[in-house]
Amino acid sequence: MFLCDRAEDREKQYVPNATVLDELLASQPAHGRKGAHRIWFLGRDATMASILSWHAGSKINPDWATSVGGTMDMTLPMGLSFDLLTGPDPGSRMRPWLVLQHILHSEDDWHALVEYLAAPYDPRSDTPQGKPWAYRRFQQRGMGTPWTEEFESMVIEFGNETWHNALFADWIGFRTYSAIHQGGPEYGLFARYLIENIKRSPYWKSQDLDRKIRFDLGGNYQAQIARDGRVRGYVEEALQNCPYATLAGHANYVGPKWETGDYAARAYDDHGVQETLLSFLRGPEPGQIKMMQAREALARSHHAYDIAAYEGGPGGYSLPGPGREAAAQVETNERYGKSLAMAVGCLDAWMRSYQYGWTEQCFLGYGQGTHWNSHMPLARGFRPSPAWLALALRNRYAWGDLVEVQERKAPVLQHGPAAYPLIGGYALRERRRWSVFVVSRKLDGRHDGADFGDGYTPVRLRLPFARAERIRLYKLSGDPRWTNREELKVSIQAEDLPATALTSGRFTIGEATGGGKHGMPPGSIYLYLFLEAEKE
Repeated sequence: MFLCDRAEDREKQYVPNATVLDELLASQPAHGRKGAHRIWFLGRDATMASILSWHAGSKINPDWATSVGGTMDMTLPMGLSFDLLTGPDPGSRMRPWLVLQHILHSEDDWHALVEYLAAPYDPRSDTPQGKPWAYRRFQQRGMGTPWTEEFESMVIEFGNETWHNALFADWIGFRTYSAIHQGGPEYGLFARYLIENIKRSPYWKSQDLDRKIRFDLGGNYQAQIARDGRVRGYVEEALQNCPYATLAGHANYVGPKWETGDYAARAYDDHGVQETLLSFLRGPEPGQIKMMQAREALARSHHAYDIAAYEGGPGGYSLPGPGREAAAQVETNERYGKSLAMAVGCLDAWMRSYQYGWTEQCFLGYGQGTHWNSHMPLARGFRPSPAWLALALRNRYAWGDLVEVQERKAPVLQHGPAAYPLIGGYALRERRRWSVFVVSRKLDGRHDGADFGDGYTPVRLRLPFARAERIRLYKLSGDPRWTNREELKVSIQAEDLPATALTSGRFTIGEATGGGKHGMPPGSIYLYLFLEAEKE
């Protein structure tokens, strides 16, 4: 994603790839506030000094097979320079979410980070000896403006997935090796110590950093209120020991997840595609309800915090690596993970999460290639996956505050005692502008013990206003099995509709309103924008 040379810090040397930057901006609102951008600076062997330089130091293994290798591909000034280009002013730029290792840096290192980010530097009165880290930033940028003044806010997250240390050698958890989901209180206490030390920086109060920087602790799918009333869960227990953290990070993936012991799909068929369409409802949703309940309980007993998705989006992939998966397994997972059906599951995850108290939601990952990557490689056209297009649809065109939607008489798919609705809706409002999503979770054809025919669903919307001044439709539609892996089959389509299609608050999806003769097409996402007519 990044182009840079290895010059000295005093020389400007980092230039983002224009195609990569433009594609990211196309997924964000054209004006105003944009999303958070989570960036790793985790290199286990990287010192704070190298993280704050244009390139990190090398990793040296002086063993029987002595080798030298790179530690990190991207450093902090590179990541912040990228985000600086996402808007003309702090309020319109993406907000950096910085993931830093929690154990390997000393107290002085954390003070260096605060000085680097926040201390102003004026060469007429400041010196390199008095403010060495602010001076380093001054050398890199050629100006004394602190990074914290360039963005509306920042997030600092301590470590990545500290709830486990079993699968990868560079994960550092808080209990013994393989003690999955244990050590939450220790994580919270250690983060508390770090934050209290960070706040002793002379620049914390002088630069009003309580207003600019939030701290995040990471968790993983677990939260519950025990019979004795105590709130359990890795990050929830950490938060009870760290009053300074106001974000609880959870993953928000749909599809089978290796973190929870699920098996990636072994076969590709219509049953699997239908499961993908229902992947949020049949997967994360029950757990998210428990997270919401835990959050409400801890707001009463400890302190308020927001739930955020440190990662999320398409799931269902098996872990890559030599000997871990066969080529057929990769192909099966790619067909599900890059499909329009997966986009439906992801939109459900993002929109329903808002209802359960989530705020920032980060997509993993903006990159090129197989598995969790969002795009085909640049050499193959840099085509976005349908899930990335669903993200763009929400970010770029759906504005306002979430409004309650009542779903009535929706067709369902029965799985044992549970009935899952095959049609759903979400709505946001900004003054007279209403953004209404309609999602079809139905797959056409014969599968799951039933015949779903052409897969279309009759839909009628009842809106809380009688007439519209304008109506516009944006949609992701086509065969839910389609991907963009070989060609751009799924794209955002737009059309203006006659304002008279809304009559007395009634609106029907059909041929005249962007649908088909029998209503909403299978496995599709529609976003209707209504401009409410002014009252006479």
